[in-house]
Amino acid sequence: MLRDLPGPRPGDPFSRAAGRFDVGRVRSVVPGEQLTASIMGALMSYVLVPAGPSTRLLLKVVVAERNLAAVALGLGDLPMARKQLRTLARLAETGGAD
Repeated sequence: MLRDLPGPRPGDPFSRAAGRFDVGRVRSVVPGEQLTASIMGALMSYVLVPAGPSTRLLLKVVVAERNLAAVALGLGDLPMARKQLRTLARLAETGGAD
């Protein structure tokens, strides 16, 4: 948990576009276990899974519509999600130090 910052709650904004516009909403939170949010017609769930002495962070993205825009969103999000998960892993391994 980040110091001096409140944890996310259902209904909170999930992300920002251009640093100003709220995009998506937090839908469900179980501290230390999972966070699910909706954004641009998709649901994104981040789940912590115990794996022996360590923990895995999994990301699942579900899009209700099967159309060209949904496919493009999924493919476009893949590199960003990979970078995000790698950054989170690095921060977790170093205790949040940059």
